[in-house]
Amino acid sequence: MSDETQRLLSNLSGDDPEQQEQACRRLGEIGDASAVEPLIALLSRLTTFDRDDGLRAAAAEALAKIGSPACVPLLTRMLSAEEAGARRGAVWALGFAQAGGLVEQARAVELLTRCLADPNPLVCRDATSALAGVGGEDVVESLIGALSHRHEDVRAQAAKELGRLRAPLAVPMLAQALADPSGQVFGEAVVALGAIGGPAGISALVSALPVHTEMHVRRSRDQYEPLVRALLRKIGPPAVPALAQAIAETLEMRVGQQGPWGALSRERREYGCREAICLLGEIVESVPSLSGEAREESVRALREALPTWQRALRLFSGTPKDTKRELRSLVEITEWVLSKAEGG
Repeated sequence: MSDETQRLLSNLSGDDPEQQEQACRRLGEIGDASAVEPLIALLSRLTTFDRDDGLRAAAAEALAKIGSPACVPLLTRMLSAEEAGARRGAVWALGFAQAGGLVEQARAVELLTRCLADPNPLVCRDATSALAGVGGEDVVESLIGALSHRHEDVRAQAAKELGRLRAPLAVPMLAQALADPSGQVFGEAVVALGAIGGPAGISALVSALPVHTEMHVRRSRDQYEPLVRALLRKIGPPAVPALAQAIAETLEMRVGQQGPWGALSRERREYGCREAICLLGEIVESVPSLSGEAREESVRALREALPTWQRALRLFSGTPKDTKRELRSLVEITEWVLSKAEGG
């Protein structure tokens, strides 16, 4: 063992977090296997608090860089440690170790999935992040399962990671997560659906325009609905069919009853109708520039929805002026778009 390694190991056992973190990074660069057990000992001493995460990451990454297979059984045992801080360190280190090729993918998924049942929510949250770093179909299934976790931080992290993985398989459960009582979970599910996209993802995102429960009205509407609208604007023309259908379905509920517009704002799904009308009005002008199947789907959806919008304008009484003006504008621009499409 070199003098430098001895000095670094001495710093590692000290109580200065900055020196400890620097020692971890240098030991990883040196790659001396004698540092494996001291690094694991450091991980086992750290608290569960996020303030230790920088040092936790440095130690975990150093173990992966050293690349000694001897660390894997030690980390596996540490997953059962009494202290949650030690279990967090083992989760982080196993994630780095798998990325460095020290742990087989299937084994890493097995170990980290077990951690989703840990009694400490921080360990579970870390496990969702580590699983996403491993990747693969089995990981997606584990993260989908975590969307039903008892702790909202874990559910939110699972939604976030599924969005990063752009996993279409997760869309149905992410759509269900839009009804989660936690605003944090709702927001992460919205972002994930926007990242995944595709017809199913976009339809689910459109369904997030209305607020589903009174709790969402209080906790999520103001914070997250602008995000929903921004994501749909970013998606652009591919969102046209889902928006057109949602508006038509919403208005159809009142067209048949010839009821007042005011009733729309009191029903569960109808709250987002005005937002959807405004959004579609912004997006629909680009439909004539589309080509192929995307254009055909958009034109078909607009053609099917237009009669309902026109009837709504004629039949609704007591419609707020701003909303009626927006709906009339949408009808006019849709008529123009359809005429362009048919002429082109």
